[in-house]
Amino acid sequence: MHLPLQNDGEAMEDIQEMEKYGMIAILCIKEDPLLRPTMKKVTLMLEGTVEVSVPPDPSSFINSGSSSL
Repeated sequence: MHLPLQNDGEAMEDIQEMEKYGMIAILCIKEDPLLRPTMKKVTLMLEGTVEVSVPPDPSSFINSGSSSL
């Protein structure tokens, strides 16, 4: 992927930081509360003390079996 900012180190760090926040957010909205990280672990992930695991595909959160509006 070619980004106009790829030669701007600070901008690239900002993009990576935002991607990290997005991955943490996806981990925090898992349907099953038991699969969500604890707030302590979230804090450690935000601080960079604990590595952020790659969340599952966001489309897995969509319940295609029911459509009630």
